[in-house]
Amino acid sequence: MYRRLLILLFFPLFLHAVEKNIFHLTAEEWSGPRTGMRIVMMPGVQSAIKALDKSPGSTLILKYPGGDVGTIWGEELRSWLLALGVEMEKMELRPGSPAQDIIEMEILHGR
Repeated sequence: MYRRLLILLFFPLFLHAVEKNIFHLTAEEWSGPRTGMRIVMMPGVQSAIKALDKSPGSTLILKYPGGDVGTIWGEELRSWLLALGVEMEKMELRPGSPAQDIIEMEILHGR
């Protein structure tokens, strides 16, 4: 009985987490020479682009680490994505990555 009640209470939270499209790009992945092909093959970038394409009207939020290095990294990623065909209007740069060695890419639906 309690088990069913707990499932009913927490199931909406689980669905929300599944619906939230968050992908990561690590500094290690980014550290090598960059080409268009190499960037689109990075798992987080590839998944973020696919999720953005599947959801018209969505925005790709690029949450970069703070400081000058993080800002430059975020701007460079945005420039590469623009060169690879992602529209500028569909991207938004924001400080606030969860870690200094990660850019978090989040798809916000219906913006």
